[in-house]
Amino acid sequence: MTIVPGVKIQNPDTVQLGTTDMNGEFKIELPIGTDQLLISFIGMEWTSVKVPTDCNNLELIIMADVIYDFVTMQTVNRRRYKRYKNIIKTHKEAFDKGLFKSKEPCVTYIFSKH
Repeated sequence: MTIVPGVKIQNPDTVQLGTTDMNGEFKIELPIGTDQLLISFIGMEWTSVKVPTDCNNLELIIMADVIYDFVTMQTVNRRRYKRYKNIIKTHKEAFDKGLFKSKEPCVTYIFSKH
């Protein structure tokens, strides 16, 4: 697990709301009616999350982008989903190592097929 500076925090329409600082931290005000965020960084999979109104401390996991050569999109999505299912486990590991303050994420990760 690594802290990543320069990660873009966007709304679903890709309007940039903020960027992580050198410590991987960010502070944004969610526009009224916005309950989803899109997290992006070069070499990482775009991550979509649903943010409840009572979530004030976002601790997010983003996964490295993987290139799958010579396989069908169905296989790609199956492999991506397998990695995606481990996000909650990874969050708990980050908590156990003292990287995160919460044992479970307050956001809901949204898996989207390619």
